[in-house]
Amino acid sequence: MTSCQPKKGKLDLTPPFLNQTEYEFDSGFLKVVLVSPHGSEGTEFLKKFPMLIDHPQVVPKKAMLLQYLKLEQDFGATPLAHAVAKILSTSKGIGAMVVELDYPRGIIDGGRILAHCLREVLPKEVLKPFRQELLTIHQNCLYELYLIRERLNHHPAPTALIDMHTMAPFSPLDSKGVPHTEPVQFERLREYIDQFTHASEGGHKRSIDLIHHNERGEAIGDPTLLEKLRLALDQSGYPYVENDPYCADEAFLMQTHLLHTKAIAIDVPKDLVCICNHAAELDLTNPRLDLDKTQGLAQVLADGIHAALTQKEMQ
Repeated sequence: MTSCQPKKGKLDLTPPFLNQTEYEFDSGFLKVVLVSPHGSEGTEFLKKFPMLIDHPQVVPKKAMLLQYLKLEQDFGATPLAHAVAKILSTSKGIGAMVVELDYPRGIIDGGRILAHCLREVLPKEVLKPFRQELLTIHQNCLYELYLIRERLNHHPAPTALIDMHTMAPFSPLDSKGVPHTEPVQFERLREYIDQFTHASEGGHKRSIDLIHHNERGEAIGDPTLLEKLRLALDQSGYPYVENDPYCADEAFLMQTHLLHTKAIAIDVPKDLVCICNHAAELDLTNPRLDLDKTQGLAQVLADGIHAALTQKEMQ
């Protein structure tokens, strides 16, 4: 009988706002890394930088800003990543690690490269005193992720990195009925939120997105991971699409992962991991995790990852 020994919390040398949890199989070999760049509520971050939400210019819209931060959070992505890692380590004999970037996506986008990580949501006067410190936080986390990819790349056995995301279940539409998202602005914060919370009213329903193309439509994801995840989703009846609504754009960290290690990005509609009878009922500003849904999807994803690694080991 195998055992799983999670090492939870921040490691001694990891940068602030990056959490690592290793689920080690008896052999101790790490083969799979699941990255959750957007899963954090950012509670500790906002304690360190309270003036980002308590500045006099922000206070009149503070409640709306907090709604925006919840909307932008990939709610459920981190529990899903942990569930996959636990299944891999306890049932499949595969050492796995979950990496969480612990700051709010709505302020620092942990899933973007350094030049594109700061969101244009706060007034410039509010952000300016903290700008360099926020960039340094993200830069340090990017370097740690580089070291993690190098650890995978130097492993003698097949490895995998999964960039894990969740998303709103409906795409906003423009006046012509084409999926389109208006960029966030502090002055138009309510409109930004409403385009997602009202998107179910005639909006385009999203499915699980397997992301493996860059912005030019070129395949950069790992083909074996893609093949086995497709098969696992097909066999379990989960609808999925590929590179829709997102691709691995050059501004996104997922492109770096896909180019520099054996990786795939997965984006899951939040209704597949949250408590709701129908996707249109989901309150995106106050979601609640459905443990059974999360565990069920985690099993499917773990099966696909395990099958991919097994095939590679046989080659």
